[in-house]
Amino acid sequence: MKSRNILKTLIMSLVLVVTLLVGGNFVSGHHIQVNASQADAYDISQYQGRINDRQAQGLKNEVKFVILRAQAGSSYQDAQFQHSMNEMNKNNVPYGVYSYSLYHNNQQARNEASTLYNRAPQANFYINDIEQNNAGSRIVSATNAWADQMKRLTTKPVVLYSGASFINQYLRPALKHYDAVWVAQYYYKKPIIGHKYDLWQYSSTHYSKALGQKLDASKLMGNKPLSFWIGSNGNGVVQPIKTRRAKSITKVTPRTATFNLRQYHHEMTKIGRKFKRGDYRLSRTEKKAMKIYQTRHGHAFRG
Repeated sequence: MKSRNILKTLIMSLVLVVTLLVGGNFVSGHHIQVNASQADAYDISQYQGRINDRQAQGLKNEVKFVILRAQAGSSYQDAQFQHSMNEMNKNNVPYGVYSYSLYHNNQQARNEASTLYNRAPQANFYINDIEQNNAGSRIVSATNAWADQMKRLTTKPVVLYSGASFINQYLRPALKHYDAVWVAQYYYKKPIIGHKYDLWQYSSTHYSKALGQKLDASKLMGNKPLSFWIGSNGNGVVQPIKTRRAKSITKVTPRTATFNLRQYHHEMTKIGRKFKRGDYRLSRTEKKAMKIYQTRHGHAFRG
């Protein structure tokens, strides 16, 4: 009788372990279960079709931001990109944009980055989606060139996207050139790339009620604030810091001068030009603007 009870206990324990493993509920080390409700971002392309106002409004209730495919290489623009971007802007849906990269060398990489920025100068962040190695041994150099070129054009976050295995095989030396890393690995197992990453694309079959279809979904990782991705007010638009004077951002001098939005952008433009010349000396006013920038974006200005 005792031996039967022991055998029964062992069988029940084995069944429980198998159930947990198959169900994806085993959490240990680098294993993690992601529920459908945990999606923070969708990435959207022409394959999701033409988005209307109702759908765009619905996206605001499902995710924190969306990521739009703008192009493949520099010559092909996604068939629905312009329309989707207009819908996001019209409905105040925060968005970033990505380029499916096809570059073979540094010059092509820089050209693809410039084209992406010119297609979406109002985006909240810019992504180099590199999933195939067309550059051979020059892939790291070209991927670095993409980031460097984008940083010459904007102060917004520059992000690298790829699959976990592709990053481990080709791109780990390039990660330090980017402000954030977005990793794709479907299934419940958390990716391991030997480097911190900030966004995990964990599914290609997440169902969106707003769009009425399945699509790619991602979850925020790490400790970057949401403002890093979408700006301080949720749509990437810099707003004044609320003080006693509603139109003021902060005081520029100890006396009466104040910083309005136009002055802030003017100072940041001057700083960007200085940095490109290799001049890192800042006036008192420029230092104030730099502090505001860092507070709003969560990282230092790079020029």
